[in-house]
Amino acid sequence: MLKLMLTIGTGCLALAIASLPSSVKAETRQLQIGETARLAFCLPDFVAKDKGFYSKHGVDPVVTYVGNPAAAVQQVVGSAFDLAFTTMEVAIRAKDQGAPISMVGSTLLLFPHSIVSDSKVKNPPDLKDRRVMMSVPKDAISAHFLDWLSKGGVSEKEIEIVYDGATPNRYAALTSGTVAVTVLAQPFDLRATAAGYNKLMSVAEMMPDVGFYAIVATNSWIEKNATDLDKYISALREATEWLYDPANRDEAIRILATNIQSDRETAEQIFDLYVGDIKIFNKDIKVPLSAVEGNLTVLRRAGAAGAEASTYVDANYAR
Repeated sequence: MLKLMLTIGTGCLALAIASLPSSVKAETRQLQIGETARLAFCLPDFVAKDKGFYSKHGVDPVVTYVGNPAAAVQQVVGSAFDLAFTTMEVAIRAKDQGAPISMVGSTLLLFPHSIVSDSKVKNPPDLKDRRVMMSVPKDAISAHFLDWLSKGGVSEKEIEIVYDGATPNRYAALTSGTVAVTVLAQPFDLRATAAGYNKLMSVAEMMPDVGFYAIVATNSWIEKNATDLDKYISALREATEWLYDPANRDEAIRILATNIQSDRETAEQIFDLYVGDIKIFNKDIKVPLSAVEGNLTVLRRAGAAGAEASTYVDANYAR
């Protein structure tokens, strides 16, 4: 009889807990995330979702792909997103123009991109009177690429430069013959070189001191949602640590191939480049002020004003 009463009592307690208002039960917080495109360098996000790290930390990110890093920032400022992934440079420019945002994380410190050309281009002189497509005017990649041209005896006036912020669009422009050279991220650079296009240089090797990616939010959102932000960052940190464990290589490649809709061979090439060779992912997710300063150095060269590096990063998420 006592056993029956205990069983009934336990069942009633479970029923009572299940019927509690959502404000009383532990909640999973949905976060609206802006991202440029579904590319390979989103791998920590893919892993955090696939392996349940987001659920473990009580967050449910809903990712929207907006096509370019500037649009992601615009929409986080407009409150369409809670957080947005963008380039450090775009975040700096936006803040300099009055956007009330700060960087709160960085999943990638190095640029994964390649400068890729048609088969006729081997050296700077091959680009005279031809069209080049970069992502953003006067950004770090454009500045270093123009330095490469100048050292090869070609001035900016001797080429035509056009811009597009989305890697898929730049890939289409190259493969259609609209441009002779462009900057591509994976897997598009691998597809291009496999099709006979020429990899001129690795951007990570070209500018190792310039930070690439940042997570941004408005200052008011950070202040009001610090707990949820910390949970989100913790999930990404755990996903990144998981990626660097050699025991997880095969599963990580599967997750990557599924999410970027590539064959396993391509995903394997990308994974080994990112995790094995250049170690592109930032383990602690914090924003190094030195990486921000690398961007500021380029911007100052271009005549753009810039404050101290610490101005652009929330102090709780900097190193």
